[in-house]
Amino acid sequence: MAYLGKTRKEDLRLLAGELNLNVGNNMKISYLNKLITTHPDYDEDFSKNRLTIVIEDRKLREQQEMVLKQQEFEKEKERLDREFQLEKLWNGIDDLQLVDIKCGQTSIKAVIDTGAQISVLLEDLIGKNCGEGEGTIQIISAFGEKEIAALKLFNLKIGDGKHGSVSIMCAVSKKLVNYMLISATAYEIVLENVQLFDFENQRDFESTKDKDVQLEGEEELSALALRQETETSETNSAKSSFVKLQRMEESLGPVFSQAKNKQNAYEIDDGVLIHTESICCEDVKQVVLPTCKREEVMKVAYEILLAGHLGESKTKQRIKYSFFWPKLKQD
Repeated sequence: MAYLGKTRKEDLRLLAGELNLNVGNNMKISYLNKLITTHPDYDEDFSKNRLTIVIEDRKLREQQEMVLKQQEFEKEKERLDREFQLEKLWNGIDDLQLVDIKCGQTSIKAVIDTGAQISVLLEDLIGKNCGEGEGTIQIISAFGEKEIAALKLFNLKIGDGKHGSVSIMCAVSKKLVNYMLISATAYEIVLENVQLFDFENQRDFESTKDKDVQLEGEEELSALALRQETETSETNSAKSSFVKLQRMEESLGPVFSQAKNKQNAYEIDDGVLIHTESICCEDVKQVVLPTCKREEVMKVAYEILLAGHLGESKTKQRIKYSFFWPKLKQD
């Protein structure tokens, strides 16, 4: 009967119940031992076996209960963590910095995300076919949700009515909560381009006032063909001279023929030979340059700070926002 000495009270009660003994909740262990061992039908071997089964069943139940409690604990921990992260997110809403961005013809309220390594656009906003490039990237949300997103190049600018598109690589997400997250690095590049235009506009105003036009910047680049070495009051004369240069250019002869029939995206606009090209879902009208003007435009383009920062390929792309000639890629 020594086997009963270290047995739990609950196990003894279960054993007594299997022996059809009437036991109460307040019975002590010593009384339960006596009740079991003094029963007329008591069999020590049978009681040992039954007690072993009772103990094993009890341990199994305890393990199952422990697993369930651990699962409930983990769920509660996850719930509290989500609530905490959500509270942090909502508390930080007032601190979010929004900026008006224009992607092609689409205006976007973008959130500046200082922690993002790449800018992200919502696919439903810009469509599947916008942007250039092929490739994918895995992005992870603030809550750890992973998504394989398309990786494309978009022309972005500050949506304040000023020129200055910049090619920015963005991930295209189907699950983004905002319309756009723009990384701090990308925003600095776009903002720098706008500031460059502001600076050049102011300098152009002062130069015109002093009748000493300086062709040194992005605004001068886009107006070079029509305003070179002229004063503002002589714009029409400069335009006529430029049109004459276009028509005297032998290599542009076939292009003029195409423009008359509006073929290959060429046309004649108020006498000026124009080429239209779709760049990242945006139709851009480009002045077709004669040979004598191309080298100067290339030189001015490479002297622009931001163009120099982006490299040769981006410099040519920025030229295409204002100018075009048949062999631009080769040059």
